[in-house]
Amino acid sequence: MRPYDEVRAVLAAPGPPAAEALAALGRLPALRAELDAAEAALIEAARDGGAGWSAIASALGLSSRQAGEQRLARLRRRIAACQHSVDTPLGDLVEAVSAAGAAIAADPGWDDRHPAAALVRQCLGIAAGLRVSDPPGGLYSLVSDVLNDLRGWDEATLPDAQRAAMARLRSAAREAGVRPG
Repeated sequence: MRPYDEVRAVLAAPGPPAAEALAALGRLPALRAELDAAEAALIEAARDGGAGWSAIASALGLSSRQAGEQRLARLRRRIAACQHSVDTPLGDLVEAVSAAGAAIAADPGWDDRHPAAALVRQCLGIAAGLRVSDPPGGLYSLVSDVLNDLRGWDEATLPDAQRAAMARLRSAAREAGVRPG
């Protein structure tokens, strides 16, 4: 499911559980990146179609032609920075944390699976709220705690989605240099 659809589904639910809200918060960076790319593509399409900067600025609710040009320049810089950060082991780890949090949020019986299950869910929810641009220490610490809490679990008893998410998290953590505490 795309980040927009995941976030909208949580917002549409009456009183979503905290775990679902946290998982949706973790999807916001991906949603922002998707919206930035869409906005830049639409501006470029309008320009390619002959629209002037004044018309583009007006459509965006900006006050001047120059503001429209600056907006596209900022979008391009953010897209390039986001692409660079996602192509790194840290970016992969952020995505794996978000995916693991979402997989856990989709499992209504998760907290009953193991004594540390609720703690794993909470740590992943907090970690999913961090951004790639944040200092990585907090993310590394939370992921290390999650990996430590997962030790000794019989993961064969987990549903396929959660087992796959945990395997992806372990792999991304290894690549990023995170070790269990």
